Amino acid sequence: MIDPSIIQTGIQTKPLRVLIYGVPGCGKSTWAAAANNSLKTIFIPTEDGCDELDVAKFPKAKTWAEVLDYLAYLYEAEHDYKVVVLDSITATEQLIRNIVAKEYAAEENEPEITFEKIPWGKGYKRAAEKVQTLMNACDALRNKGMQTILIGHSGIKPFHDICSADQWDQYKLSCHEQIASPIIAWADCVFFVNYDRTAASVGEGFKKRTIGRDAGRRIMFTECRATHEAKCRVSRLELKEKEELNGRAFWERVCQKMNF
Repeated sequence: MIDPSIIQTGIQTKPLRVLIYGVPGCGKSTWAAAANNSLKTIFIPTEDGCDELDVAKFPKAKTWAEVLDYLAYLYEAEHDYKVVVLDSITATEQLIRNIVAKEYAAEENEPEITFEKIPWGKGYKRAAEKVQTLMNACDALRNKGMQTILIGHSGIKPFHDICSADQWDQYKLSCHEQIASPIIAWADCVFFVNYDRTAASVGEGFKKRTIGRDAGRRIMFTECRATHEAKCRVSRLELKEKEELNGRAFWERVCQKMNF
């Protein structure tokens, strides 16, 4: 018998789980570090890139075990951090591949084996299980009141539309599909960052060609389009489809709209 008192009504406010990915050098880590102006932030770096950021950070994690150790510390220890940033999920995938290959080699009594040579797709299945462990750890921190930001690189991959039978290229998170898909489904917000660029035709006849023009602005896309994956489940944030890449303004809005 279900107790009707467990039924929830109204909007439930929970810390955000954000994936922000984009082209190299566009300011993703700086955007994440700007959360520190509103909510005390700590980075878990798995690649170089955040040394110049004035924000708390663990030493660079060189193994999957170190990533889990840092997350466990944030869960078990007394602290006042409100945002954890994993920089980056793309580099973390390689740490996961390394440990999966090591574990498989030990089980099979192989002296050494690369991730790609693990047969029958078992490597990717095990990697997906590690990613689920990562998401579970972030959710445990969420239950303690911490926001999560995952930073990722982007890659250009072919997209096949079943409805129209058309195919085109699309910016996607630069991780294997079995790792990227559950992360994108799990995240409350998926933001794609790129420079504000347009294409223009110049010349005439055989000399006609297309050139790119850069407006000098960095744009954060918040909705899915044919060119990229993006989403935002939190309508209270009232985000436009294209937002200026301004981390300070975004996290101030989060605190204001969601009362953090």
